[in-house]
Amino acid sequence: KTLSYLADYLESEYNLKSKIKSALTYPIFIVFVFIIVGLIMLLFVIPNLGKVLKQISPDKLPFITQALFAVSDFVVQWWWVFIFGLIGLVVAIIFYLRTPDGRQIWHDVQLRVPVFGPLFKKIYQARFANNLSTLIRGGLPIIQSLKISGDVVGNLTYTRIVNEVADQVKTGATIESVLKKYPAHFSTLATQMVAVGEKSGKLEGILQKVAAFYEQDINRTVENLTAL
Repeated sequence: KTLSYLADYLESEYNLKSKIKSALTYPIFIVFVFIIVGLIMLLFVIPNLGKVLKQISPDKLPFITQALFAVSDFVVQWWWVFIFGLIGLVVAIIFYLRTPDGRQIWHDVQLRVPVFGPLFKKIYQARFANNLSTLIRGGLPIIQSLKISGDVVGNLTYTRIVNEVADQVKTGATIESVLKKYPAHFSTLATQMVAVGEKSGKLEGILQKVAAFYEQDINRTVENLTAL
C-alpha cells in the first residue's frame, strides 16, 4: 500500500511539473526570440537607420531616438563586452544561488514576485499537502511525516515553517495553530481544512483534497498566464 501511495504521488508530481513546464515553454521561447531580434536590430538595422536620419536632420532628433542610437553605437563597438558581461553575470548568479544564502534569497524572492509569487505559493502548498498525506497513509508518525514533508517541499521558507510545525506538534500543539500564524504562506482555506482533518481524525484524506484543489487551481492559473 505504501508503494502504491508513493507511485500515485510521483505520478501526480510529475504531471504537475510537466504541465507547468509545457505551459511556460512558449513564453520562454518568445522572450528568447525577442532578445535575439533586439540584438539584430541594435547591431544591424538601427545603425543604418541612424546614418540616414542624422544626415537629414541631426539636430531635430528626439532625445529618445538619440538615446536609442547611442545604445546601438555602444553595442556595435563593444558587443564583445556586452556578451561576455552577460555570460559572466549569469554564471555569477548561478554560483551564488547554489550557496545557502543565495538559495534562501532566491526562495524568498520567488514568493514575492508579482503574478508568479501566488502561483509558487499554491505549488508549495499543494506539494506539502500531497507529501504529508502520502506519508501519513504510509503509516509514518506525524512528526516524522512533517519533517520529511518540510525537507522535500522545495522552498527553504516553507521548510522552515513546516519544521516549526513539527517542533510545536511535539509539545502538543495542533498543525492548524501553527499554520495560521503564516497567512501569507498558507491560505485560510488550507489552514481551516487542516483543522477539520485534525478534529475529525481524517487528516490524510482532507490533505489529499487540499492538494487536488490546489493542483486544479495551479492548472487554471498556468493556462491564464500562458494566454496573457
